[in-house]
Amino acid sequence: MKMKEELEDYRDALDAMSIAERMEKENKEYIPHQVVSDIVNGKNPVKVYREYRKMTQEELAKKAGVSVSMIRKIENGESEGSISTIKAIAKALNEDVEMFL
Repeated sequence: MKMKEELEDYRDALDAMSIAERMEKENKEYIPHQVVSDIVNGKNPVKVYREYRKMTQEELAKKAGVSVSMIRKIENGESEGSISTIKAIAKALNEDVEMFL
């Protein structure tokens, strides 16, 4: 039985290595469980990704070319932001715009 478990562990490790290699080749990024969980549980995706990228609201605003107050309003749910604003934020966060729509 122990040998069977060791074989399963070995296969799991090979599968994990294969997935990691494929993601690296395709230039894919692994998004941590906590990021996904926070968004699924209703937290604002702009705020979640900004914090994941270790950016301040000011840094994001500057990189996206929008005002800090707009970032705050979007993160607080006071504004959805225009499509062009959301596109700029997505680009600044290096994410697909669909993540924020």
